[in-house]
Amino acid sequence: MAKSRLINNSEWTTDRIIGLCAILISLCALIVSIYQTQIMQMQQTKAAWPHVRWYTESGWALDSTGSFKITVVNKGIGPAIIKKVDIILDNQKYSSDSILQVIQKMYGTPIIGLSQIGFDQTVILPNDVISFFELTDPKQAFEFARIYSEDFEKKKRFEIRIEYQDVYNNNFVSSSNTKF
Repeated sequence: MAKSRLINNSEWTTDRIIGLCAILISLCALIVSIYQTQIMQMQQTKAAWPHVRWYTESGWALDSTGSFKITVVNKGIGPAIIKKVDIILDNQKYSSDSILQVIQKMYGTPIIGLSQIGFDQTVILPNDVISFFELTDPKQAFEFARIYSEDFEKKKRFEIRIEYQDVYNNNFVSSSNTKF
């Protein structure tokens, strides 16, 4: 009985019920819009996600010549802004500018030919491959590639740590504690 009395009461007219339903539907639409906006922002951020890695390339020929280089590649779908590159050898940290010193320490003798690029504040576009350093003397590259494959393969003593950002200033670190 109380229910019928409430409906018959002049406070609950059809206009009021329709108005309350419209407000409820509007609130639901607002919540869905806010959720969609968050999903779109997340999608936009993921659409600019860089993924930086480094690789070694080495080889040698029968005439005792070879090649050795380290390359950096962005396998993501957005540009990577390199903020800092550190080289760690035997738990000692070096800046990327000290690569010659690190290679000489690993190799044991002075390096004749070395090509290197400074990376700090560099932008690497998606699928770009950049040579971090390369031994340009074929005889030394052969010897270092041999040392790399035989001696350093068993030890985890060399690491390159790359700190980078995406276009939205999200920070990432690529660090490979590779057998080297």
